[in-house]
Amino acid sequence: MLMRVLLVNAPTPGYALQPYPPLQLGYLAAALRASGRHDVEILDLGIEEQTDTETTARMQGFDAVGLYFVTMNWREGLRLAALAKQLGLPTMAGGPHAGLVPEETLRHGSLDFAFVGEAEVSLVRLLDALESGAPPTEVPGVVVATADGPRRHPQRAPRPDLRTLPWPARDLIPMSRYREVSDDTSALASRGCPYPCSFCAIRVMSNASYRRRAAKDFVAEVRHVQRTYGFDRFTFFDDIFTIDRRYVLALCAEMKASGLDITWSCETRVDRLDPEILTAMRDTGCYRIFFGVESGNQRILDSISKRTRVQQIKDAVSLTRGAGIRTVMSVMVGTPDDDAETIRDSIRLTRELESDEVWFQPFAPFPGTAIIPRISDLLDDDWMDMYHRLDLRSPVMRTRHLSLEEVKSLYLEAVMSTGARGWVKPSQATHSVS
Repeated sequence: MLMRVLLVNAPTPGYALQPYPPLQLGYLAAALRASGRHDVEILDLGIEEQTDTETTARMQGFDAVGLYFVTMNWREGLRLAALAKQLGLPTMAGGPHAGLVPEETLRHGSLDFAFVGEAEVSLVRLLDALESGAPPTEVPGVVVATADGPRRHPQRAPRPDLRTLPWPARDLIPMSRYREVSDDTSALASRGCPYPCSFCAIRVMSNASYRRRAAKDFVAEVRHVQRTYGFDRFTFFDDIFTIDRRYVLALCAEMKASGLDITWSCETRVDRLDPEILTAMRDTGCYRIFFGVESGNQRILDSISKRTRVQQIKDAVSLTRGAGIRTVMSVMVGTPDDDAETIRDSIRLTRELESDEVWFQPFAPFPGTAIIPRISDLLDDDWMDMYHRLDLRSPVMRTRHLSLEEVKSLYLEAVMSTGARGWVKPSQATHSVS
């Protein structure tokens, strides 16, 4: 018997519209369809506004509800889960927040299951277990709320094979609404990151693994999206787009050979570029590269395990701009070891390099990341309340050398220093964080 599942993208307070579709839910829906054993629909509250009464009515008739949320909107996720529980439905949570602190997420009482890591395989297996009456505690990658507290399976979830993973089920997402608010949409050619940046959730979520899709399959998907939904501009949300230079060159060669005519942007590290890659990317429509620079001070880069050098930042921005590609420098303000001088080093670096865009963002202590154990002295006793205040636009934490008010003042100084180049695009800034 098929189980009918509603996957819900929770809204983010303060962001009226999210200009990128929830591909995470699209992939999960596609995996459920491919199994042939479950029926699925998507409710995208990131772009569709509904009252609680309307949402409750939408949930009726389903056998289970899955919620996707991040740290900035975890309370919205719990609120939606409570609506589903009022209908007596099993509730599941996925995404970086639930995946990094699943036990903490389940202790709030309105969720039955939380997924750790990528959930395409474990979601299908969990629904199979619920349908057959098998114990859900035996499904790898799932944490189960029990009378004795959350219970985690000792094994990680099996990682999906990206070479055979079906394309996201965009037909279940209101793509026309996204087309109304933006001419840019998203796609993924690879997943994962092996680098040990202590502030970032991606390494933990991907188990430090990097995997890529077949170049031909990725290009075919992009062409399908272009023809079906009318998008000619794409953001490739790979965690580090150029981590494998041979793959990038093969991808660009496939784009050129297929005659794909789009413009696109991506994110990468400053130490993963060279002139040949940049030329190939530019010649296939790349117009902008986002660099997670994080700091203009070497001591701070070392303190967050970034494994880059300030000189590499300078070289990458210079090479990229020299190739005719716009640059975006993303810089954190208020990392645990920041002082006034290190923050001003970052300001000076952005002025020196004249990047096309500069995004200063407050440091965010995301749960489950490697940095959390060593900054317990800087966190409030009720630090889950701090998560409710995270919006990547307002500092929430002091440093070892600065009070919270001093961090806020220096953050304002940094933002004001960028002038017309300073811009924070919340959807881009939050796509891969907790």
